[in-house]
Amino acid sequence: MQVCKADISIASDRNSVVCGKTVTVAEIVLLRHIHGGEDTVSNIIPVKMNKVATKDEIARLKRAYRSKAGLIDELFGKVPKLPVTLADIGVDHPEVDAAKVKSGRKAPAKKDDVDAPSLEDMAGPPEV
Repeated sequence: MQVCKADISIASDRNSVVCGKTVTVAEIVLLRHIHGGEDTVSNIIPVKMNKVATKDEIARLKRAYRSKAGLIDELFGKVPKLPVTLADIGVDHPEVDAAKVKSGRKAPAKKDDVDAPSLEDMAGPPEV
């Protein structure tokens, strides 16, 4: 499952934003539903690919968003097939090729890229 950094607008309020949150693609889908639409999760930057079983990701989401367990079941179904990459949820990110972002390896830098923190410096999905 692709892990990304993203900004989350709480309840679609552009004045109330959590910046640089580490999220999975499935979590992006959930956050969009919780906070009011596609534009509530912005500045999505793929960071790495994690090998995570669907049942483990669903369990993590239910622990992290306890009050939304019913919504998680409704969104992903009882036997879910979670989205794995940004492309699976219709997010186009031309700078990063999903095939090049594997197991925490960064895609080759482009000439115009700005220095970014290394993957070792970035935490995985939040554990709650």
